[in-house]
Amino acid sequence: MTRCPAALLLALLGPQDPAAPFRWKVDLNSGFTMQFSLHEQRRSNVVQKGVGTLGTTHQTSGILDEKREIHAELSYRELPGRPWSLAVALKKVTWTRVTEEAEIAVTLVEGKEPQARVSVRERDKLRIQTARMNAEQQAEHMKRLLTGEYDLVPERSGRVTFARAGAVDAGFSLFGRAFVQPPAPSEPLAAGLSWKEPLSPEWPGQSESGLTELCYRVASLDEKAVTVKGTAAGPLTRPSVPGTALNGSFALEREFVFSTDGHVQSSREEFSYRKTASRQEKFFGGTTTTEENVSVSLRQSLTLKPKRTGTGQNP
Repeated sequence: MTRCPAALLLALLGPQDPAAPFRWKVDLNSGFTMQFSLHEQRRSNVVQKGVGTLGTTHQTSGILDEKREIHAELSYRELPGRPWSLAVALKKVTWTRVTEEAEIAVTLVEGKEPQARVSVRERDKLRIQTARMNAEQQAEHMKRLLTGEYDLVPERSGRVTFARAGAVDAGFSLFGRAFVQPPAPSEPLAAGLSWKEPLSPEWPGQSESGLTELCYRVASLDEKAVTVKGTAAGPLTRPSVPGTALNGSFALEREFVFSTDGHVQSSREEFSYRKTASRQEKFFGGTTTTEENVSVSLRQSLTLKPKRTGTGQNP
């Protein structure tokens, strides 16, 4: 298990020590160009040999290959109950989603309605119609996500997130993996500061790795920007089913570059999970051997560039 440096809850700053605030500053003149990209791949293959008295073999597999590229512009907009907000105007979006059943491609160009293309990959003739119906429903949901109104807003927790106006999206969402507010245990941040945050159990393999915390540290700090990095990595050591032979690894990395002008310049997240497992179960009819291979990789990045210079004061 990866060990974190001891958490520092307070930074005792002397006159010579570099320090920086870690809070968004937005005013009437605030505007940004934004680029967001995501690429996620999932593969799974489970083979059961010697099933039942006939000793048959069953195999199940699944794939997911998803890519998103989003170009947008952000501008100040007042919202009731918000200290500030930035409206997100989508300029160009390409979004593809490939599974074992179908391939979906949705695109958006500013000023035009979103377009969708669906191709069925399912080979089982009895499942083709169901696969097409499911893919077309997903495509319609993805198109709706490209026509909604989005804002970048601060939450009560202090984090800044993307919110879709007047909607609660079930399942996947357009900015589901984007994050634009690095965590901070205290302010201002000092060079060398380190701390821990709970690791979300939503990550595949988190329980099998035994990792419970993400370790953050201030990697660099100067008069223009502060860079924060977070890591959690280790081998898989806790099989979910007793008696399973387990091999694999879990690795999560994050990096934020936060401008001292009061906004995130860039964020990056990379995740990798590999698992190979096997186990045997004895029944009256014989022994069943189960072999499992799973891999998940994800990379997402976001960059923001100011369009014009404002006063740098919160409204």
